Amino acid sequence: MSNFRATKDKYKFIPQTVRPGQRSSQGITAQGRSRHATPLHMGLAPNDSSEMATRPSSSTSSQYTRGPGPRSSFSPIGHPASFLSVPPESSLNVGSHTKLTNLELPGNQSGARTPSDVTGFFSNASHFHLENFNYSYVEGPKDSNSYSKAVYERSEYWKLLLQNAAPNALHDSRARFDAPKCDEDTRVEVLGEIMGWMKDRGSPTPQRLLCITGAAGAGKSAVQQTIAGICSNEDILLASYFFSVADSTRNIVTSVIPTIAYQLSRIDPAVRYFIVAAVEDDPFIFSKSLQTQMEILISRPLRKYGEEFGVDLNDLPYVILIDGLDECADEDHQASLLTAIKECFLDSDLPFRLIITSRPEWAIRTALDSGGCLHGIAYHIQLSNEYDATADIRRYLWRRLQDIGNRSGDPRARPPLWPTAADVEALVRAASGQFIYAATVIRFISERRSSPVNKLNAVLTWTSKENQRSNPFAALDLLYTSIVSKAKEAYEAADTTGSDFLLLLHAYRLNIDRHPDHIVQDLDTLFCSEPNAHALLISDLHSLVTTEPYSNPRVSPSQNLLRLKMYHKSFLDFLADVNRSKDLYVPTAQVTTFVALRCLEHIGECSSDDIRWVDHVAASWDSRFVETRCLHHSFDILPGLLLDCLEAPDFPLDQVLRFASQMGLEKVAKWLKMAISSQTSSAEPWETFTSRFFQMFKVFIFDHVG
Repeated sequence: MSNFRATKDKYKFIPQTVRPGQRSSQGITAQGRSRHATPLHMGLAPNDSSEMATRPSSSTSSQYTRGPGPRSSFSPIGHPASFLSVPPESSLNVGSHTKLTNLELPGNQSGARTPSDVTGFFSNASHFHLENFNYSYVEGPKDSNSYSKAVYERSEYWKLLLQNAAPNALHDSRARFDAPKCDEDTRVEVLGEIMGWMKDRGSPTPQRLLCITGAAGAGKSAVQQTIAGICSNEDILLASYFFSVADSTRNIVTSVIPTIAYQLSRIDPAVRYFIVAAVEDDPFIFSKSLQTQMEILISRPLRKYGEEFGVDLNDLPYVILIDGLDECADEDHQASLLTAIKECFLDSDLPFRLIITSRPEWAIRTALDSGGCLHGIAYHIQLSNEYDATADIRRYLWRRLQDIGNRSGDPRARPPLWPTAADVEALVRAASGQFIYAATVIRFISERRSSPVNKLNAVLTWTSKENQRSNPFAALDLLYTSIVSKAKEAYEAADTTGSDFLLLLHAYRLNIDRHPDHIVQDLDTLFCSEPNAHALLISDLHSLVTTEPYSNPRVSPSQNLLRLKMYHKSFLDFLADVNRSKDLYVPTAQVTTFVALRCLEHIGECSSDDIRWVDHVAASWDSRFVETRCLHHSFDILPGLLLDCLEAPDFPLDQVLRFASQMGLEKVAKWLKMAISSQTSSAEPWETFTSRFFQMFKVFIFDHVG
């Protein structure tokens, strides 16, 4: 007779029904002789019909089944296992007449066996003998370690979850080994604001969603990656998802929820079990709506975990990061994700904080605007507008360039001789407050096969040439090309007037470049003859172009006059250079001609009475008189445009003749007379302007009309 010594105080077993002389799956015979060294592991797993260990004998009042998974583990399919207690250091002697079918566990009133029913070890068993008996220790009741992850790693449903997730989207993924992050002593203010919001969990009405928007290359992903690192180090990062338009596994919305669910499963094996059980219950969950996926795979498992284990969800890691929403394919899917986040997290009491970064494109703009699903309930940081990164970019350039110089084999690159303050300031001005320019320059200069001194000189003196091999701004050009191409496609799909997107974009660009003191509503009327035309044009360009209030002391903010602003000076350079913008380029002569002809047409269609009121109305800056202000603008910019047009060999003469037939020259003369008498202030005295204007028409009429 053998003794069974218990060295732990709590155990769980899966009993098997074995008849005398019959061999069980663990190698135990009815006489108790072990034919193999395989351990016998037992535990209660009721209501599992998927895999029966053996058929029950006729004398057994209840059926016990072995759950799926390895025999070294316990699978609580349907219900947590029974916990059978034996006092520590106790002995158990068992008789020699083995018949496990006589094992009966006391049941509740319904006859079902539950964990609370079991009070002893092999309760009511007698007359059997076991030798070479091995057992596995599992933690006691309500201990989540009992939900061994080994079971689920081998289950088809766990694999199904992993197949729908995107490992490349994790903040510490190998695919993102060189992910941008904030340099030391940079972005200190914005990082402080973000972390302050994140940790202020005791506010009476906390905003649990933070949206960070900013221009392309403003450093949003670097900020998000830095936040991820901080949160990970402080053990408050719950999940992260970094979109990338260039990675097909993480530029789609379908992998977002499974990836977040995978990260939630790492909280505790029990959470993993609840998530996998949900997949088992509905294997088609990944083809359902985002709201349904969030509810089934995130919200319910977490709530169940809190309820069954008495866990306060406030004590869990609580930060969820989603970066680059604009890089998710299909704007409707972006909007659906924001709606699902609102319904799952913001409309519930789940105590998590979410941070979403995105370019200010349609989905997140409309969600944050009045009437949007996130209006008033999300904390919004506009990175490009609220934080001037100039000082940070300067520190970044100094630190990186000096580091490159110290590692260089070129003695000319040694600090303090290199770089010079003038060189750094030139780069800072070119960056226009956007980190992507500075990062692109540093990446170009840090190439190991050439001198950083020569590389920096190439950046500062670079002019594009056809078939040029080296382009320090290749990464920028690729970014700009992608954004403008997609915006062009979206514009042409929505426009019903047949307007030329690229021509209009370059026409607005020309006015921004030459006449920064413009009013965009006037340009709308001049170029498109319809109000608010610029809104459709830049609808998908908000990461490069924005509007800002027209600043003039005579203008009331209530008039809502606006001007266009390009975030990147380098974007203007890109548009104006055929070797960089390639198929997106429109020749300057064509753009100038288009604008000049629109001015001529506008002046030709006006009446003498209109001209009489031009200066008075323009001086009042009254937003009700857009047409008259537009006429003022046409007179103002026409001379320079026509002078440029005269140099164009293909300038359409018939348009000028039509202008003359509409008494255009008389109207110009009246305008000039009025302008001289009013002495309206201008960068150039009106007398000089008039002289140039008349000289231009004199040359044009005599040379082309005769």
